[in-house]
Amino acid sequence: MSNLRRRDARSLWPWIAGGLAVAMIAALIALFAVLGVIANRLSAGLGAGGSPRQEAVGGRLHEVVADGGFQFSVAGMRCGARRLGSDDFGQRARGEFCLVAVTVRNIGTRPEILDGAAQTAYAADGSAFVSEVGAAMYVGGRRPGILERIDAGARVRGTLVFDVPRGTRLTSIVLRDSVRTRGVRIPLARA
Repeated sequence: MSNLRRRDARSLWPWIAGGLAVAMIAALIALFAVLGVIANRLSAGLGAGGSPRQEAVGGRLHEVVADGGFQFSVAGMRCGARRLGSDDFGQRARGEFCLVAVTVRNIGTRPEILDGAAQTAYAADGSAFVSEVGAAMYVGGRRPGILERIDAGARVRGTLVFDVPRGTRLTSIVLRDSVRTRGVRIPLARA
């Protein structure tokens, strides 16, 4: 009789292991779903608590404006690039790249890194485009970029890159210290 019980117990283990695997996969799916909801709320301009993000402060081209620990100045924009970098090491645009020339100064008391994902350009129809951090590394050669560490008091010139559908007319850019700050909205003129 004891041999029969052992054989029955052994035949249950694959079912128990399979059930545990399915439960773990379901838990991971639920976790990713919750993270997706949080990401959607943040990208829609809502804070973690559900309160709407305040409207960005207005600015102008070539004017120095501050948000959080950074001062920003936008020199201009150029659109139409289909590829950045070389054929071997570069990035191809899904539409076309718009390059926004920006000067960033760290007005804080310690080194900071500008959050590239917090920088957003807007089209005439209201569409929003987040900065392409990966593409930005192919612009500017060997000098330090604005998305790298900026020492306290230091000023860095660089380029923010946006991949937009061909023919899109960007009308403004909102620059932020981070996704949690109000930001500054600067109108853009296409060159």
